[in-house]
Amino acid sequence: ARSRLIERSRVLEPQIARLEAARTRLERDVRLLNARDPDIIEELAIEVLGFARPGDRVIVPAAPRAMPTAASPPVRR
Repeated sequence: ARSRLIERSRVLEPQIARLEAARTRLERDVRLLNARDPDIIEELAIEVLGFARPGDRVIVPAAPRAMPTAASPPVRR
C-alpha cells in the first residue's frame, strides 16, 4: 500500500507543479484585468476576440482544399 502511495505521489507531483504555475499566471491576469490595464485589455481583444488596431494589416488564411480520398479520384486540370 505504501509503495502505491509513493508511486501515485511521484506521478501527481509534476501535475501539481503545472497547475500551480497555471494558477499563478491566472492570478496575475486577474490582477491586471482588475486594474483595468489598457495594455492587457488590448492584448486580449486582439488575441481572443480577433480585433485589430487601426492601420494593422489583417491576414486571413484561405480555407484548406479538400484532399482526394480513395473513393473520389483526383480531378485533372
